[in-house]
Amino acid sequence: MRIGIVGGGIAGLTCALALSRSGHKVTLHERAPVLEEVGAGIQLSPNATKPLFELGLSSALNAVASAPRSIDMYAGHSSVLIASIPLGPEAERRYGAPYYVIHRADLQRTLAEACAKEPNLKICLGSQIGVVHTNNSHARVGSDTFDLLIAADGVNSAIRRQHFDVLAQPSGLVAWRTTIPMDERPAFFARERTTLCIAKNTHLVTYPIGSGTELNAVAILPQGTEPEDGFSKWNNKVAQIKDCGEWLAWPLNQVPTLPRWTSGRMVLLGDAAHAMLPFAAQGGASAIEDAVSLAKCIRKSDALSTNLQLWEKQRKKRVESIAALAMRNRWIYHLSGPMALARNMVMKGLGPQRLLAQQDWIYRHQA
Repeated sequence: MRIGIVGGGIAGLTCALALSRSGHKVTLHERAPVLEEVGAGIQLSPNATKPLFELGLSSALNAVASAPRSIDMYAGHSSVLIASIPLGPEAERRYGAPYYVIHRADLQRTLAEACAKEPNLKICLGSQIGVVHTNNSHARVGSDTFDLLIAADGVNSAIRRQHFDVLAQPSGLVAWRTTIPMDERPAFFARERTTLCIAKNTHLVTYPIGSGTELNAVAILPQGTEPEDGFSKWNNKVAQIKDCGEWLAWPLNQVPTLPRWTSGRMVLLGDAAHAMLPFAAQGGASAIEDAVSLAKCIRKSDALSTNLQLWEKQRKKRVESIAALAMRNRWIYHLSGPMALARNMVMKGLGPQRLLAQQDWIYRHQA
């Protein structure tokens, strides 16, 4: 089939690579003049690394990603360790693939380099997409006609707005992001581990990126709060990170649950369909799952409508479960007072192995 993709982020590039490997003729349109990811780090749990490895990217990812040994959870106000969830070799044995953390630009570059080698794949940069027309036989973008058009144009998708009249909604939270040279990080933050500090109405997560040369830090705070205010009452061992690096704000928006992701021969993918809050660290992984599973379900045009409906039904069920988990984690992470103490006791009582086992339904998934 002739397939068009709008959006050159992680979802669009992964889908383009998978589809071209299946023999389809793919054209990817990206409005930016160069491929450039927003933000810094991204977590790739085993349900994301497995399909990327299937696409032949294991060596390239091994060269630029890090595999943290654990997720260590601390109380932000006291810096006391609450619990530690094993990753590293333990996660790879359990799930058959590693848990990686990686700079978004490194992941995008890895995908783009693989795409550039595909003879059936054309990437058009600086491509301004206007109105998308679609019916039950084709989709049209400008002068191009496709058997299928895939909208991977992100949380603020213009195509979603055209066809579903749905805008992303503010969550009331903002992600403050920075990267710190690893040798300049505060000593509290481990070099080879993911550190998660949780407290009332806020949390902070750090992990290595750039093959371990930098520390990625993300502080989730109420909208209108800056890092120096958000961490003003935290233990100084944790709070001193606010003085490191240049913090950039990124408002956290989410997409309301849509009744469907398809309209004629057009389908929404990744954040365009289901942007979620980052409290389960599954936004990028869900986009990768979307992409490879969509490519696998598309075989020939005469069965396309049926296959898209089946794909949408399966993916919506899983994505909505993950989004619900993220909303629960938002509440759990940001507890205070006696409820926070009770949360800490429960986590300690569960222990490392049972805490990891709670992620089995996510990490063992085969996209």
